[in-house]
Amino acid sequence: MSGKSIVLVGAQYGDEGKGKIVDYLIQEENLKAIARFNGGSNAGHTINVNGKELVTHTIPSGLLHDGVKLYIGSGTLVDPVRVLEELDSINEAGIDIKDRLVISPETSLVQPHHTVLDGKNGKSIGTTGKGIGPAYCDQANRMVGSDLKNVRFNEYIHNKDSALRAVRHNLAQIITDEAIITQKMGDFTVSADYLEKFVHPSNDFLYHINLNGENILFEGANGLLLDKQTGTVPFVTSSHTLAANAYVGGDLSPDKHTKTIGVAKAIMTRVGNGPFVSEFGGVESEEYCKNYANDKEKESSLNPDILLQHDEFNIGRALRILTGNYGATTKRPRRVGALDLFSLEDVCKRNGVYEVALNMVDALRFFSKTQLPGIPVVVGYETQSGKKISSPPSDASRLYTVKPNFEYLDHFSEDISSMKDFNELPSAAKGFVNFVNDYLKNVNGSGARVSFIGVGPQRDQLIRL
Repeated sequence: MSGKSIVLVGAQYGDEGKGKIVDYLIQEENLKAIARFNGGSNAGHTINVNGKELVTHTIPSGLLHDGVKLYIGSGTLVDPVRVLEELDSINEAGIDIKDRLVISPETSLVQPHHTVLDGKNGKSIGTTGKGIGPAYCDQANRMVGSDLKNVRFNEYIHNKDSALRAVRHNLAQIITDEAIITQKMGDFTVSADYLEKFVHPSNDFLYHINLNGENILFEGANGLLLDKQTGTVPFVTSSHTLAANAYVGGDLSPDKHTKTIGVAKAIMTRVGNGPFVSEFGGVESEEYCKNYANDKEKESSLNPDILLQHDEFNIGRALRILTGNYGATTKRPRRVGALDLFSLEDVCKRNGVYEVALNMVDALRFFSKTQLPGIPVVVGYETQSGKKISSPPSDASRLYTVKPNFEYLDHFSEDISSMKDFNELPSAAKGFVNFVNDYLKNVNGSGARVSFIGVGPQRDQLIRL
């Protein structure tokens, strides 16, 4: 009998707290493998290990669970230098995954020239600078003339001299300093050689796990609103983040699929540039976060309680400080906004999301310190002339001009971070969750339901409904 296959995706702009849900599902669903199917080192998960933060990027969640395989699928990009750095930090934290990590032989490698190009050209979009966009471009190009652009791990292993000549040639086309070329090629080669031991001989690793009756979870990087085709182009990531892509980039037949779970934040965030309809402070906030570099120390000196009593721009700053919302990969300040139910319902419908995990519900208590009439949620969009919009547009230019329709739900001020049962929650917090549930089920009929409530950043601060 075949095992289950579950897909877990971020239902907003990324950074939704997917890792915590993975940890819970490993136990509940008896998962034997966590698989990444897209992106690369531009993603980030923060794990608390013995009171210290450990940030992972390419390696899937589930590090703390012995016996769970960690699979990097063919749709994921592998930067050998960064993955080796990641392994070193995991080892330093006292976690041994050398017998659990498996890499698809068909993954494409992030080459040194990719990060150089991203550093030069990615600023206008707000990329992480990790070379992910250029690497996916070369994956599509395959070759330019007689020059090999896409180097996969299997080519590197079986035709190493040829692969290294291609990698060096690609770098030498944009860098002329021989010392820099030699240094970057040395780092790349040493790292790739080390990672060879984790590369599976063929692309059937998950097939055999599933065939043995064991359960798999596909973990998406980034968020559904950042899909390179259906997201807010050009302010998107460079891979397909949609749930359906789990079976393309994750190396398993889609007939194994059981359900899709979407993870969202009760207070939305976004890193990088691009439209964000529910953002507190709008364009002012976008510019502020763009120009604030990645130094969260500058904001740590501010008093969030005072900021909460001012305008929406300052409410956004206060919420970012109080919730520690800075990028796990870039450390950039995350832009902050109200929960956009109009957008959430749409992505649930389009991705077949069956269950929703709603994180940061505990942080809603901070709205009670503001002058807002209640907890804000977006329930629709309209044009500048007041015409209702039937579904969220995906083009950035239109999204920058739409006006959000807000509904304000009752405040609560209680700290719910230690609560373990839905019935313990204050009535206003339960009312908020019920409102979200009713909206997702009944507006346009996505049929999704809230099944998890995150009441704090720790792995055990989760209520199962």
